Amino acid sequence: MTSGDSAPKEVPWSPMAADSGFQILQRRDLVARFGDTLWRSAERLEFELVIHCRSGSGVHMVDFAEVDLEQNHVLHIRPGQIHQWRAEPDYQGTLLLFQQFRQRPQAHWPSEPTAHALGVDQLERLESAYRTYWSLVEPNWVAVVGGSRHDLALAGLRDVFQAVLGIPPSGHDSAPGGGGPYFELRADIERHLDHHQTVQDRAARLGYSTRTLDRACRAVVGLTAKRLVDERLALEARRMLVLPNSQVSAVARSLGFDEATNFTKFVKRTTGRLPSDWQDPQSPVDRGR
Repeated sequence: MTSGDSAPKEVPWSPMAADSGFQILQRRDLVARFGDTLWRSAERLEFELVIHCRSGSGVHMVDFAEVDLEQNHVLHIRPGQIHQWRAEPDYQGTLLLFQQFRQRPQAHWPSEPTAHALGVDQLERLESAYRTYWSLVEPNWVAVVGGSRHDLALAGLRDVFQAVLGIPPSGHDSAPGGGGPYFELRADIERHLDHHQTVQDRAARLGYSTRTLDRACRAVVGLTAKRLVDERLALEARRMLVLPNSQVSAVARSLGFDEATNFTKFVKRTTGRLPSDWQDPQSPVDRGR
């Protein structure tokens, strides 16, 4: 967030039409509906959002970092991430909303968010899928088909979009040999997002030595296993602290800290700011922190 922003709002899955677990919106329609209020606060989504920049360029904020969007690039925003729209008059795009991915991309791990370019073949298939989608939601077609057949058709098309988009791995998901323990550790951190869980605990649960985990993490991301765990916990702390009415003690407990003072020291050490700084919507947040 930047100075002047309000606290993020939590946005549940709430389709505007029949719930097929999938919906497409045009960004211009979103702007027309919400006007300037669209830019004023960040959001924490409970569903998957893919932004396809169709023309122009713009900037989007994801997990406190700004992401540049260019024509024919896509940005995937995952459940739980903090994101915010930026006012860019030359940026037009299509928004693809999924209640969940049928096969979750490997890139779900929090990493530096980036927008990925679509290839020529992807763009051709995507445009064809768009035309099919808009015909499926056209009122006359719905009136003819209707009911379960309509929902089934949309569900099938949802899978087509997911396959065509082929969200590529982000960050370091394409690891050289020896990255297996690193990915297993990532999954363990997501299952046990708890400060009490030491690297030794995680190594024992995964069947590796701590040295093996350290070596794998250094090979893929240049961090120790402990640093990887701490960065993930720090990101979750920031996400929770910026939410409306967040309480430091409650956030601390949810992440496994027995004492709020220990949590405060952890946040200060890992983010450079006190928990109260993240709670204050008027406090500026540096890019990428």
